[in-house]
Amino acid sequence: MTNWIKAANPLATTAGVDEARAAARMSSVALWLTAAKDVVLLVALLGSIPQASAATTSTGSNVATMTLAILGVSALVQIAAGLFQWVRPGTMIPIIAGMLTAYALYEAGMKMAGGASALAVISVVVMVLALILHIAGTRGAAALEKTQKPA
Repeated sequence: MTNWIKAANPLATTAGVDEARAAARMSSVALWLTAAKDVVLLVALLGSIPQASAATTSTGSNVATMTLAILGVSALVQIAAGLFQWVRPGTMIPIIAGMLTAYALYEAGMKMAGGASALAVISVVVMVLALILHIAGTRGAAALEKTQKPA
Protein backbone atom coordinates (compact mmCIF):
# COMPACT_ATOMS: atom_id res chain seq x y z
CA MET A 1 0.00 0.00 0.00
CA THR A 2 2.84 2.38 0.81
CA ASN A 3 4.30 1.91 -2.67
CA TRP A 4 0.99 2.92 -4.26
CA ILE A 5 0.74 5.98 -2.04
CA LYS A 6 4.28 6.98 -3.00
CA ALA A 7 3.48 6.29 -6.66
CA ALA A 8 0.42 8.54 -6.48
CA ASN A 9 2.46 11.45 -5.09
CA PRO A 10 3.25 13.76 -8.03
CA LEU A 11 6.21 15.29 -6.14
CA ALA A 12 7.92 12.03 -5.14
CA THR A 13 11.11 10.87 -6.80
CA THR A 14 11.33 7.43 -8.35
CA ALA A 15 14.12 5.09 -7.39
CA GLY A 16 14.02 2.33 -9.93
CA VAL A 17 11.99 0.85 -12.71
CA ASP A 18 9.35 -0.69 -10.47
CA GLU A 19 8.53 2.61 -8.77
CA ALA A 20 8.48 4.41 -12.12
CA ARG A 21 6.11 1.79 -13.56
CA ALA A 22 3.82 2.06 -10.53
CA ALA A 23 3.77 5.85 -10.87
CA ALA A 24 3.07 5.61 -14.61
CA ARG A 25 0.14 3.30 -13.89
CA MET A 26 -1.46 5.95 -11.69
CA SER A 27 -2.78 7.51 -14.88
CA SER A 28 -4.64 4.24 -15.55
CA VAL A 29 -6.25 4.48 -12.13
CA ALA A 30 -7.23 8.08 -12.87
CA LEU A 31 -8.80 7.08 -16.18
CA TRP A 32 -10.78 4.31 -14.50
CA LEU A 33 -11.95 6.70 -11.78
CA THR A 34 -13.22 9.21 -14.31
CA ALA A 35 -14.84 6.42 -16.31
CA ALA A 36 -16.66 5.31 -13.16
CA LYS A 37 -17.74 8.94 -12.59
CA ASP A 38 -19.10 9.06 -16.14
CA VAL A 39 -21.03 5.82 -15.61
CA VAL A 40 -22.57 7.24 -12.41
CA LEU A 41 -23.56 10.38 -14.33
CA LEU A 42 -24.97 8.19 -17.09
CA VAL A 43 -27.13 6.28 -14.62
CA ALA A 44 -28.28 9.52 -12.96
CA LEU A 45 -29.22 10.98 -16.34
CA LEU A 46 -31.05 7.82 -17.34
CA GLY A 47 -33.41 8.41 -14.43
CA SER A 48 -34.05 12.02 -15.37
CA ILE A 49 -34.51 11.64 -19.13
CA PRO A 50 -38.12 10.41 -19.10
CA GLN A 51 -39.12 13.46 -17.06
CA ALA A 52 -37.09 15.86 -19.18
CA SER A 53 -38.22 14.45 -22.52
CA ALA A 54 -41.89 14.58 -21.49
CA ALA A 55 -41.57 18.31 -20.87
CA THR A 56 -39.62 19.12 -24.06
CA THR A 57 -40.06 18.74 -27.75
CA SER A 58 -38.71 15.85 -29.78
CA THR A 59 -35.44 17.76 -30.22
CA GLY A 60 -34.91 17.76 -26.45
CA SER A 61 -35.08 13.99 -26.26
CA ASN A 62 -32.55 13.72 -29.10
CA VAL A 63 -30.14 15.94 -27.19
CA ALA A 64 -30.62 13.81 -24.10
CA THR A 65 -29.95 10.65 -26.09
CA MET A 66 -26.79 12.17 -27.57
CA THR A 67 -25.59 13.17 -24.10
CA LEU A 68 -26.05 9.61 -22.91
CA ALA A 69 -24.24 8.25 -25.94
CA ILE A 70 -21.32 10.63 -25.45
CA LEU A 71 -21.02 9.69 -21.77
CA GLY A 72 -21.10 5.99 -22.63
CA VAL A 73 -18.51 6.27 -25.38
CA SER A 74 -16.34 8.48 -23.17
CA ALA A 75 -16.39 5.88 -20.40
CA LEU A 76 -15.46 3.11 -22.84
CA VAL A 77 -12.59 5.14 -24.31
CA GLN A 78 -11.26 5.92 -20.83
CA ILE A 79 -11.39 2.26 -19.81
CA ALA A 80 -9.55 1.24 -22.98
CA ALA A 81 -6.93 3.99 -22.60
CA GLY A 82 -6.46 2.97 -18.98
CA LEU A 83 -5.86 -0.63 -20.00
CA PHE A 84 -3.37 0.45 -22.66
CA GLN A 85 -1.55 2.71 -20.18
CA TRP A 86 -1.41 -0.15 -17.65
CA VAL A 87 0.13 -2.55 -20.17
CA ARG A 88 2.42 -0.09 -22.01
CA PRO A 89 2.98 2.95 -19.79
CA GLY A 90 3.98 6.04 -21.74
CA THR A 91 3.80 9.80 -21.40
CA MET A 92 1.28 10.58 -24.14
CA ILE A 93 -1.89 9.25 -22.45
CA PRO A 94 -1.26 10.93 -19.07
CA ILE A 95 -0.44 14.25 -20.74
CA ILE A 96 -3.53 14.27 -22.95
CA ALA A 97 -5.82 12.95 -20.21
CA GLY A 98 -4.39 15.45 -17.75
CA MET A 99 -5.04 18.36 -20.10
CA LEU A 100 -8.60 17.16 -20.75
CA THR A 101 -9.19 16.74 -17.01
CA ALA A 102 -7.84 20.24 -16.29
CA TYR A 103 -10.17 21.66 -18.94
CA ALA A 104 -13.12 19.71 -17.52
CA LEU A 105 -12.30 21.10 -14.07
CA TYR A 106 -12.29 24.62 -15.48
CA GLU A 107 -15.66 24.05 -17.15
CA ALA A 108 -17.12 22.50 -14.00
CA GLY A 109 -15.93 25.48 -11.97
CA MET A 110 -17.60 27.86 -14.39
CA LYS A 111 -20.87 25.91 -14.22
CA MET A 112 -20.75 25.62 -10.43
CA ALA A 113 -20.40 29.39 -9.95
CA GLY A 114 -24.17 29.71 -9.61
CA GLY A 115 -24.59 26.74 -7.27
CA ALA A 116 -23.72 23.07 -7.24
CA SER A 117 -25.50 19.81 -6.71
CA ALA A 118 -24.02 16.98 -4.66
CA LEU A 119 -23.28 15.05 -7.86
CA ALA A 120 -21.39 18.02 -9.29
CA VAL A 121 -19.27 18.35 -6.16
CA ILE A 122 -18.42 14.65 -6.21
CA SER A 123 -17.55 14.97 -9.89
CA VAL A 124 -15.15 17.84 -9.18
CA VAL A 125 -13.50 15.93 -6.33
CA VAL A 126 -12.95 12.93 -8.64
CA MET A 127 -11.52 15.19 -11.34
CA VAL A 128 -9.09 16.85 -8.91
CA LEU A 129 -7.91 13.43 -7.74
CA ALA A 130 -7.62 12.29 -11.36
CA LEU A 131 -5.55 15.34 -12.28
CA ILE A 132 -3.14 14.62 -9.41
CA LEU A 133 -2.86 11.00 -10.55
CA HIS A 134 -2.27 12.05 -14.18
CA ILE A 135 0.58 14.31 -13.05
CA ALA A 136 2.05 11.40 -11.10
CA GLY A 137 1.54 9.16 -14.13
CA THR A 138 3.36 11.60 -16.38
CA ARG A 139 6.24 11.81 -13.93
CA GLY A 140 6.47 8.02 -13.65
CA ALA A 141 6.20 7.43 -17.39
CA ALA A 142 8.92 10.00 -18.08
CA ALA A 143 11.21 8.32 -15.54
CA LEU A 144 10.40 4.93 -17.05
CA GLU A 145 11.20 6.16 -20.57
CA LYS A 146 14.56 7.50 -19.35
CA THR A 147 15.52 4.10 -17.96
CA GLN A 148 14.51 2.28 -21.13
CA LYS A 149 16.31 4.52 -23.64
CA PRO A 150 19.74 3.39 -24.80
CA ALA A 151 22.55 5.73 -23.76
